[in-house]
Amino acid sequence: MKDVWAIVLTTVLIVACLLLPPGCGGANVAADPVNAVAGEPAASRRSAAAQQTVDQPPIEQQWGIEIQALRLSAADNMLDFRYRVTDPGKARQLLKRGLKPYLLDRATGAKLLMPTETKIGPLRQATLAPKKDRVYYVMFANPGRFIKRGAVVDVVIGDFVAKDIAVQ
Repeated sequence: MKDVWAIVLTTVLIVACLLLPPGCGGANVAADPVNAVAGEPAASRRSAAAQQTVDQPPIEQQWGIEIQALRLSAADNMLDFRYRVTDPGKARQLLKRGLKPYLLDRATGAKLLMPTETKIGPLRQATLAPKKDRVYYVMFANPGRFIKRGAVVDVVIGDFVAKDIAVQ
């Protein structure tokens, strides 16, 4: 019975996303996507980004996950980000309940948020005990089909940033 309600509520959410007019809900377009994200001065963020080196450890070593895909879903009104946990201890940081994931399209400055439904909550998995080799997901709203197939975006979950991910 629980599965039936989950399917019904997910269907209602998808239909609601299809009925949203373009520009409503999750796409916050800003002229400077860096300034649209954090509250600190742009110069300090840019200098911090410039200090990052190319030889940083890959995402799998640093965060304990392997990115599987970022796909358009729900008639292109949602983006489905999937990742597999390779190290549960490191990946635990990404699965905390209080985090507010978002997706950045650096080409346009769009910031797409994760929808949160009243009855079912955030459209992402959150757990205190991630399991090795399990695939987890985060759904992002794409009202007005703002992001297209082939776009290159960044996914941000807390301190985690996955840059230059192509939308499938």
